[in-house]
Amino acid sequence: MERENGFTFPFKIFEGYDLKKASDRTSFRKDEFLTEEVMLHKNVSLITSGIVILFWKKEDGTRTIIDFKSTGDVLRPAVEVSENKIGKIYAQAHTDVEVTLLDRKFLCSCTTESVPITDFFLGVLINDISSTYRQLKLLKVADLKERYLTFLDEYKHIYNEITDRMIASYLGVHYTTLSRVKAKILEEEKSSTFSDKNGG
Repeated sequence: MERENGFTFPFKIFEGYDLKKASDRTSFRKDEFLTEEVMLHKNVSLITSGIVILFWKKEDGTRTIIDFKSTGDVLRPAVEVSENKIGKIYAQAHTDVEVTLLDRKFLCSCTTESVPITDFFLGVLINDISSTYRQLKLLKVADLKERYLTFLDEYKHIYNEITDRMIASYLGVHYTTLSRVKAKILEEEKSSTFSDKNGG
């Protein structure tokens, strides 16, 4: 990222536009909750660094992780559905996070004038759709072992940054259940390696 006149430009494609009037950059420390400003409909909130965890928080205080967002992802507006007791979506910084806020009206005007900006945000949109597809893909897999292996494949870019308890919450199972599945996978890998070494 380049710095000019005290303002950080997250993307070169916006050079030539007066971003100071239509965008802002905000940072959150690890474990901080993202502010409502970041999750408003009027803004397109793009993560420029770090990992954000989205989770439901029920009235009894329990949390269920529903997604992980990382660099290059867009944060969708938070939706409260307390009337049906599901809870509310919260966004929390899992690492230090930087978010660039772009005014939607400004962004629309840019995309009508600039092919690179249009192409970039089409890519962001496709990535966001892919994230939803990953979630649906996991929901369709009934076997926990397959779901876990699918998760590893789909979220390999952040796997080393999150804990098994977080993964268990995302998959909708208890941590000890996931631990047993991981142990079984490890045992199968050891057996396979032993068999290969012995020509089995």
